[in-house]
Amino acid sequence: MRKLLFIFAALLLSSIGLHAQTFTVGNFRYTITHEPDPFSLFDVGTVSVGLVQYDGYAGSFVISGSAYYEQKDKWYSITAIDNNGFMRYATVTGVTVGSPVTWIGYRAFYECTGLTFATMDNTVEMIGSSAFAGCTKLNTVTLCSSVKVIEANTFENCTSLKTVYCYALTPPKLDTDVFKNVPQDISIYTFNTEAYQSAWGSQLPASCFKPITAEVGDFKYEFFEGNKARVVAKDGGYTQSSIIIPEQVTYQGLTFTVTGIGQSAFQDCTGLTSITIPTLIKEIKDHAFKNCTNLKDLQFADRTDAIRIGAYAFENMSLEEVIIPDWMTEIPEGLFYNNPKLEIVYLPERVNKIGYRPFGLCPLEYIISMGQTPPALVDGAFQGHDKDDKVIVYVPTSDAVSAYKNSDWGKYFTNIITELEYRIISSADRTAELVKAIPVEGKVYVPPVVTLEGNQYNVAGIGNDAFNYSDKDNEDLQSISLPPTMRYIGDRAFNRCVKLTQIELPIELQAIGASAFYGCSALDSIVIPEGVQTIGKSAFMDCSKLTSISLPAGLKNIPDECFRRCPLGQEIVVPEGVETIGEYAFEGTAEAAMDAEHLTLPSTLKELNLGAFFFHDGLKDVTCLATTPPTLKGQAFAEYQYQKYKDEHITVYVPNRDVMAKYRDDKNQWGSDLYKFKFTDLMAEANKQYLRTLAGSNDTAKAIANAYCDSIDNRATTTQQVQDYTNTAAMLMDKYVLPDYKERLCNKLDTIAATVLNAQSIADDYKQRIMDTHFRGEAENLFVEGCAKIDALKQLYDLKATYGKALQDMARGYKGAEDMANIYAGLIDGAATQAEVYQLYEEGKKRVAKALFIDEYWTESDGCYVLGGFIEE
Repeated sequence: MRKLLFIFAALLLSSIGLHAQTFTVGNFRYTITHEPDPFSLFDVGTVSVGLVQYDGYAGSFVISGSAYYEQKDKWYSITAIDNNGFMRYATVTGVTVGSPVTWIGYRAFYECTGLTFATMDNTVEMIGSSAFAGCTKLNTVTLCSSVKVIEANTFENCTSLKTVYCYALTPPKLDTDVFKNVPQDISIYTFNTEAYQSAWGSQLPASCFKPITAEVGDFKYEFFEGNKARVVAKDGGYTQSSIIIPEQVTYQGLTFTVTGIGQSAFQDCTGLTSITIPTLIKEIKDHAFKNCTNLKDLQFADRTDAIRIGAYAFENMSLEEVIIPDWMTEIPEGLFYNNPKLEIVYLPERVNKIGYRPFGLCPLEYIISMGQTPPALVDGAFQGHDKDDKVIVYVPTSDAVSAYKNSDWGKYFTNIITELEYRIISSADRTAELVKAIPVEGKVYVPPVVTLEGNQYNVAGIGNDAFNYSDKDNEDLQSISLPPTMRYIGDRAFNRCVKLTQIELPIELQAIGASAFYGCSALDSIVIPEGVQTIGKSAFMDCSKLTSISLPAGLKNIPDECFRRCPLGQEIVVPEGVETIGEYAFEGTAEAAMDAEHLTLPSTLKELNLGAFFFHDGLKDVTCLATTPPTLKGQAFAEYQYQKYKDEHITVYVPNRDVMAKYRDDKNQWGSDLYKFKFTDLMAEANKQYLRTLAGSNDTAKAIANAYCDSIDNRATTTQQVQDYTNTAAMLMDKYVLPDYKERLCNKLDTIAATVLNAQSIADDYKQRIMDTHFRGEAENLFVEGCAKIDALKQLYDLKATYGKALQDMARGYKGAEDMANIYAGLIDGAATQAEVYQLYEEGKKRVAKALFIDEYWTESDGCYVLGGFIEE
């Protein structure tokens, strides 16, 4: 029926020249096909177009838009090309048909023997029969996405036609003999080769149908299946050092999801150092990253489905370590072939088959396989490693050792041992603890979850004696990575691990056991997280290089011998919140100088025990901030010093002179002649320094300051009197020093702001307000307020860094949860308040935990969305 209607329309159109009104503009004749309704503002007249003369126009032209009929003073939209409109016009070389043309008539360009290209753009829906028949030089045709029907014999005898681009997702309907007598090697480029082959396959060989490729932005894409795209190689290669592949790409008005990386897409891109591949990649084809010799790190993100990875996809890169993702069940042929630095490979439990030489020509030293059952090996999987005793293969349990040795693995490797051993703590809570680990190259990586007896358990802690020196396997432990969700470290866990130089304690750690790091003589610094509430006796005793320690504010008790014989530097600061310092907690040694010169004890301190600071013979002063003298249970400081240096003493600073008497009168404790302490009023010293700073270089102000400093030293007997003298002196100096003092406050704000990112705007605001004040007190209050805001900003940045890193550490290398962690680390980085940071961290922790299957932090009601994909950095 459609064909009959079209024939009728064509006959009607051919007769329009006899009956319809026409007008000429230049070389073109326009036939009015519709006059606009004079009573309608929206009805537009239309015309069809043809050629008036054959020798007045040569070259290529565009048919689109509208034509002006001068006699009627009207514009008409061009909606069609006349039947025979440009027939046998030999000098036309190219034509583009654009909006609002919808119809190309019968034999419109018939035997235009000079025509080399034709583009049907935007709105064309129908191409009439024989429209381009006999165009013997026509080489390239582009059909826009709106084309729906191509009538019979349209391209018949187009003997040079090599390329047709079809942008319609649904193949246009073909009548008979559309491609009659065209070359058989013609290429039909489409967004969906399968659909076109099915629809047009009766007229063209299957080999003709090919996917469309195009460069969009920084990448070249191949489009397929109607709505998908894959990144492919482009001429000259990719020269960027860092690449981020987008999730979607828009081309020809259509949006495609990027789901693949084509064969050899980035091959030989030697300048490429990092590449990020999206939450939706389904396929990485053969040789995709071959010879990318500067790509050094490979990380796979978690996903529910597997990526189809081709052979030799990561050949000849600079990988040193590879963690195979949990979703990969089979390792393809030659996947990491000839990576000259690849020494360590981690295989997840789900890997069940290893293809031909995926690690060929790699200097393997360690294979860590999480599977209780050995993955099947194809013939030649580890060719070149026959009975190799240099490669160590770690497996999960002692039972697995036997299984691997009795399988094909035993043909290749003789050194098969178990690396990590766990103990189930609670089946109900799904928690386990690490009880033993064998270092790999001095390193141990502890995952957040482990599969035991067919179930997954959260690794909640490190058991007692897990790395105790009594096990010779622990002698080489140099560093260990712990999941941020781990909550405790057991007694003697790292006892005398003398080569342990680096450990980052988990952010959610709550308890450190007795002698946990006893004798770790290579450990030089450690930060104890804020959540730690309990530290066991002798936890860091004899860490003879430990010069830096950060203690949490919530800690109430520093136990006996906790930091005994640790050289903690010239200044020891015990944080606020600590109530008790145990026996010999910070004792030095008589043989070697481990002296602290300055010691600060918190206002919360209630009890100081025997020998807590023995053998700090160079101790010059102690600042004790407690207004009630802490109880001394035995000699806390100077037994050795007192015997050796009887004429010397330690100066003890107390908060103010009002509590001085309490310390001095405590004859059995602080007031004892044994210590020969001298008490000086910290408040008075601070106030005198304030007056001298306020005076600056003004001579009159300096005289006032000196006079009142003398009064504070010689006349003030109470804290209130010290403050009264200070206030009086400051008021007397105001008229001499206020402008200069305000400027100094502003300069100091600048100095403070320079140390904190984006803090200068805060400083500038408060500087202006300070300079506008008329009273010193108001200026000082503004200065303090500005400093507090800058400090809060710094704390916010520090908090963002800490919690963002914690999420990334939680996800690192296990089941590929990096994408989710990175998303929330980015959200945390954009947080405006500390409360928002905490909220995002808790939310991110749940979502990362979901990706890691840590049920403790996730429930179905959270509605976590698990990201997938592949990341390389």
